[in-house]
Amino acid sequence: MNEIAQRYGQALFLIAQEEKQLASYRQEAQNVLETLNSHAEIEKILKAVRITKAQKKEFLAQLYLEHISKSMLHLFFLLIDKNRISYLKEILQEFITMSEEALGIVRAKVTSAHTLDASQLQRIQQALETKLAKTILLENAVDQSLIAGIKVQVDNQVSDLTMQKSIERMRSKLMEGGAK
Repeated sequence: MNEIAQRYGQALFLIAQEEKQLASYRQEAQNVLETLNSHAEIEKILKAVRITKAQKKEFLAQLYLEHISKSMLHLFFLLIDKNRISYLKEILQEFITMSEEALGIVRAKVTSAHTLDASQLQRIQQALETKLAKTILLENAVDQSLIAGIKVQVDNQVSDLTMQKSIERMRSKLMEGGAK
């Protein structure tokens, strides 16, 4: 992460803490980030050199005024004034990461050979929350090459309980036994 994003992300984090609104600011940042990721034209407008700073501010005010806090909107205006609006996504991601850490939220990814239903995902989420004593935001992915089972990744730790991994372990043991 770049230094500018870290500084502004930390500033927003401190403001959110001071205002005792960390969870709501985190949700606002998440919503804005999702909007930016799903509507590339917004970022093009904000980065366009032919659009004045005042026009960019007016655009953001119309887009977000009723959906985000004044402090968040003022940060966006500051980024426009300082010609740093191109860092907005990185700043929001940095803020979200810091907020989730402070709020005890951890992101986990569950990869399975087939789509898991809501009850299966809920059981996995509850098991992880019990084990880690944190709130888990669970992402589900499908990888048919896994054959069966699940692979759970939390931060840098991976628990691989898939059939593919079991087959690899058996193959390795057979190869070791055959080499003797």
